[in-house]
Amino acid sequence: MQKVLGTGAFERRYHARNKTENDYVSFTATSR
Repeated sequence: MQKVLGTGAFERRYHARNKTENDYVSFTATSR
C-alpha cells in the first residue's frame, strides 16, 4: 500500500504536471 503513503506527493506532482501540459495545450491551441 505504498500508494496510500505517497498519495499526497504523487497527487501534487501529478496535478502539477497535468496543469503544465494543459496550459501548454491551451497555449498552442490559441496561438494556432
